[in-house]
Amino acid sequence: MINFYSKKKIAGVDLSAKEKRKTAVCLLQENKARFFLLFKDREIISLLKKEKPDLVLIDACLSKPKKGEALRECDKKLLLMKIRFFPCLIPSMKKLTERGIRLAKKLKREKMKVFETYPGAIQDLLSLPRKKKGREKLQKALSSLGIEGEIKERKLTHDELDALTCALCGVFYFKKRFMFLGRETPRFILPKIKNPARN
Repeated sequence: MINFYSKKKIAGVDLSAKEKRKTAVCLLQENKARFFLLFKDREIISLLKKEKPDLVLIDACLSKPKKGEALRECDKKLLLMKIRFFPCLIPSMKKLTERGIRLAKKLKREKMKVFETYPGAIQDLLSLPRKKKGREKLQKALSSLGIEGEIKERKLTHDELDALTCALCGVFYFKKRFMFLGRETPRFILPKIKNPARN
């Protein structure tokens, strides 16, 4: 079993496409997860400047494909891994992609280390149920990994569970058990798992 204890403070951000909708932020440190529901970019940046995480992982496309192409290099790698995802240029993803790119640039100007990640892929690689199978099942599975804090105290939203999943990927990064997909920047990162099971 993977030990998810880490002294590093990791921020997972499940970004919404619009500032009028809630964005979930999870701060994970020493197995304890804290959650925040925010709206505007400035609120997210203010929180992260205050908390000073060692790493920020965002669930949103933080780059676009090369001109004339529909998919990025990291997207093509996801296809090879047989992981389902939404391409960043389809109509339902365009606003999220634009916001993700904008937010990542702002965070980098604040000298924060920022990566893109995808909770659905992380859940697949860790053999966790995706949220479509039920929020309760996903929360129970995440809690069984030894995560403490609010996850033991209340029902988390789908967005909070995805933000926590993003943060877990940061633990793999600091344990040097991660992989970069593609060469886009900010880099796309996922846990590196031997013989991952598929749900």
